[in-house]
Amino acid sequence: MFERPLTEESIKILHKWVLKNDPNAEKGILSEGTIQGSIDRAQGDFYGEEQFEDIFEKTAVLIHSIVMFHPFIDGNKRTALISSFFFLLFHGYGLNIVKEEIIRILIDIADGEIEDIHTTAEWLRKHSKEFGLRSKALLFLYRIFNSEIDLSPLEEFGALSKIMNGILSEMEKEWPE
Repeated sequence: MFERPLTEESIKILHKWVLKNDPNAEKGILSEGTIQGSIDRAQGDFYGEEQFEDIFEKTAVLIHSIVMFHPFIDGNKRTALISSFFFLLFHGYGLNIVKEEIIRILIDIADGEIEDIHTTAEWLRKHSKEFGLRSKALLFLYRIFNSEIDLSPLEEFGALSKIMNGILSEMEKEWPE
């Protein structure tokens, strides 16, 4: 859907959001270059040829890159998860996050027990569903994360959380029990 749905800045925003709910997390960036490197690796091509089969492989590469390159002091696995959620969302897919499973997968990636992106990609395929989100809604989210729309005034009143919760609850309605 979007050529570059996530930017370095949008991943930093998502990381900030992740740490906002964890008072014990240490804030900071270990390596700025690895944030962009994670994005480039997931969306890259070599000499005009796609390196990954589909959006699920690209998402798996994004997860593996953020977890393994460890660009942040703390919260890398959570940032990888929320980044992958939005990466899929911007491509028209919702990710049904099964908490126990995804925690295990992220820890296994971090511990080097899952090195093959195909294993992660298969899990993503199994737990994702194509959504019929309207292009205007996707464009709005895309512009927020690419800092084209400044929502900082809404953060003061908690409106940003309400918007995100509304989007997530609408997506949940589409999942079968």
